[in-house]
Amino acid sequence: MYTATSATKKVLRLNKRIRAIQGGTSASKTVSILLVLINAAQSDKTPTLTSIVSESFPHLRRGVMRDFLLIMQVQGYFNDSRWDKTNSIYTFATGSQIEFFSVDQSEKVRGARRERLFINECNNVSFAAFEELEVRTKECVYLDWNGADGQDGQDADETALLAQITALRDEFEARLGEFEVKSNASAKNGVPVIYGPGKTKLIVLDLSAQLNGSTKTFQLGTNFGIVNVSSSSSPFGAFRPVIDYNAVGKTIVFTASVDAPSALVGGQSLIVTILK
Repeated sequence: MYTATSATKKVLRLNKRIRAIQGGTSASKTVSILLVLINAAQSDKTPTLTSIVSESFPHLRRGVMRDFLLIMQVQGYFNDSRWDKTNSIYTFATGSQIEFFSVDQSEKVRGARRERLFINECNNVSFAAFEELEVRTKECVYLDWNGADGQDGQDADETALLAQITALRDEFEARLGEFEVKSNASAKNGVPVIYGPGKTKLIVLDLSAQLNGSTKTFQLGTNFGIVNVSSSSSPFGAFRPVIDYNAVGKTIVFTASVDAPSALVGGQSLIVTILK
């Protein structure tokens, strides 16, 4: 029988969106996070999806997935008919699900959105994969990793961790490809222009002022394709082509998967990068 440890109590006290737990190889951090997530899935009033992710499926299967199944069996929660072994998904009586997949399954990393996320041994997962997963998560993100050389670590400083993540994101955006961002003063009609090799140009369009909670079609002008669509609305940090939007002539049209009253409402931002 699993009981609450000091690590479990620490995990329960975490209340920020990103909840980071560092510890030694024999610490109970992973089991503690699993206990919290299982309890949440069993207590949900409406069905939710929790994704538990690791660097590779073999690592997932012999680590956090094995711990999850052992907890479920020891606690008397496990029902074989609710375990989809093929897709590694457990469905609780509440309708909530906990799924397992690895970051080398790119279609799942960029796939469905979820309420909760747990990245096991996140130090082995790329920042790009973390961003793809985090932006598709509504409620909270759990991260765990071992201390240096397997030694016991200390409680993570969440504020410092968030600052590091923000700094990495800013650096990535600043070094986007080999493109050079020209100053706004030289941009045509006040629209920022990103120049690349030869005559290649990326135009950054800010459509935020056009958001009204109902419009789903926006004019882009002549272009050779949409490169990126980003927003401040949750959970849509980055929109997905075909699934969330389509390029139709000189316009961008958002699909039925995007709820305009919440995702395209005034006060949010909508930035579209096009190729010209």
